[in-house]
Order: sequence, then C-alpha cells, then structure tokens
Amino acid sequence: MAAFPEVGSEWVEYQSRGAAVRAYLAAPIGTGPWPGIVMIHENPGMTEHRMDVTRRLAVQGYMTLTPDLFSRIGGKPPTGETDVERRQKIDLALPDDQVFDDLVNGYQYLKSRREVIQDRIALYGICMGGGKGFYTVCRTNVFRCYVDFYGPVIVKGEVTPDGKERSYLPFANALS
Repeated sequence: MAAFPEVGSEWVEYQSRGAAVRAYLAAPIGTGPWPGIVMIHENPGMTEHRMDVTRRLAVQGYMTLTPDLFSRIGGKPPTGETDVERRQKIDLALPDDQVFDDLVNGYQYLKSRREVIQDRIALYGICMGGGKGFYTVCRTNVFRCYVDFYGPVIVKGEVTPDGKERSYLPFANALS
C-alpha cells in the first residue's frame, strides 16, 4: 500500500434502500472545501487498487467516495465456476436500480460533508462501474460531470441471468 501523508482516508457508511452501504472516503488534509467524486468500482469490487486510486484522487484535491456496491452481500463479489457464471451472479447482485440508489445516496452523503463544494460533484466509473454510472447519469442530473473509463453501455446477453442483452443507450436521450 502506497503512503499518502497529504490525504486522510476512512471507511464510512450511509443508508440506501434500508441498508448500510460501506464506502471508502479519501480527502486532502485541511479544511477544504474541495470538489467531490463518487467513484464506482469494477466487478472485482473494492480492491486495494481501487482504494489506492481513491487516495490518488484526493492527492489531486478531490474528496472521493468509493461505495462498496457489494456491501449488501458481505463486501465480496459473487464467485462462479466460470467467468461467465461469476459475471451473471454479479449482475444479479447489482441490479441497475439498486446501484442507481446507492450512487445517488452516496452523492447525498458526499454533498452533506462541509468539506465538499456542493455543486461540484462528479461521477467516475470503471468497467462495470462505467456502465452502471452511464445508467445513473442518464437518470439524474445531480452530478456535475461523468467519466466512463471503458464501461460497457451494452451488457452482453451471455452475462445476464436471463440471457438477454441489455442496452443503456436508450437512456442517453435523457442526458442534458
């Protein structure tokens, strides 16, 4: 683990859909205020690398919150006999509407912090988190900007439990 003496980090919790969502929070040392970022992890979940990137964003001057979307199931992603089976189980564990609520409630948590500039909060998603982030920003206008780092906007049928492709592209019309 890399040391970042100029940032502070901690695990926090906030409520979403009647459950406690665990999240990793990192911020520059000082009083702020700073812009905020809600970061969405990939399907391996909250890895040490994702926590490292959370701290690196704090080094750059952002209070960053990375929710553990697998909090509801013990903080670990589902496993499977094959990669396809694992990804199907992940898709079942993280329905779009639940992730949407968890991210918007993460936004509300970050916005409630006195150290955050309330109208400067972004959403940043990586891989699976990029697709979930795209779905989220198409359904709400609370985030100031959105960065999708190689996230799919079409989920292949082979990884959905029902075998049907799911596209987030129809939601793009709602972007403003």
